[in-house]
Amino acid sequence: MTKPLLHYCIFTLKCLLGGEASSPCKHFVARIFLKIRAERSNIFNGKPLYCLFALSLLTAACIPHGRDAASGLMVLRNGVLTLPQSEDIARVAYVSVTDADNRISGLRVKLENCLTSKGFTVTGNPSEAGYIIQLSVPAAGPGSREAAHAAVREGYAGEARLSGTDGTVLVADTLVVQRRVPKSGKKRLKTISNRMTVADDQMRLGLFVPRKISFQPEFPEYVTERTAGEICSGLNAASSVSP
Repeated sequence: MTKPLLHYCIFTLKCLLGGEASSPCKHFVARIFLKIRAERSNIFNGKPLYCLFALSLLTAACIPHGRDAASGLMVLRNGVLTLPQSEDIARVAYVSVTDADNRISGLRVKLENCLTSKGFTVTGNPSEAGYIIQLSVPAAGPGSREAAHAAVREGYAGEARLSGTDGTVLVADTLVVQRRVPKSGKKRLKTISNRMTVADDQMRLGLFVPRKISFQPEFPEYVTERTAGEICSGLNAASSVSP
């Protein structure tokens, strides 16, 4: 086996060991990894294509896909969106997402798409919005089930420290402000005035996946979809019924 191909095989096996593979699969991959390192060029009798074929099968079998990937995902909540229903509040939403580590870059688009499907109109100008949704991610990464529970118990804007390595945790804080939109014809607002606010509510959301998942460069799509869906459903239930 050529050295570049050998290095590729070892690198791929390392990725499988450190990714989303299940524990039994990781044990099996570890045995192959040790054998390749021990035998080097003698592995597969010098036939590199066999190595590539075997690795492709391992990748397909070990890494979760679709519904399997989302299995075991646990959702925790502290607070609910219980804004008063009112016909005076326009079903127009403005979404702001703060993610310092940029691990959920697609969350804003998914949340906006979900709101649109629920009958909201999404705007890029907060002064036109009857609902202003501010979402921040104080913690995301490896963590235990206990750490996820502890972070969610702290509530909105509370401490969010992750510890442990038996799973992956995402903590998201959501603030929703319900406000009256100035009547058409008035000058566009440059800032959001408190006198236009009708009500506001807060919620801390925690997602725990009972395995280590790869979030390089960002979290898998099923995590961001579930996060957006939880926030969107809570907001839709708290607002007036869809027209």
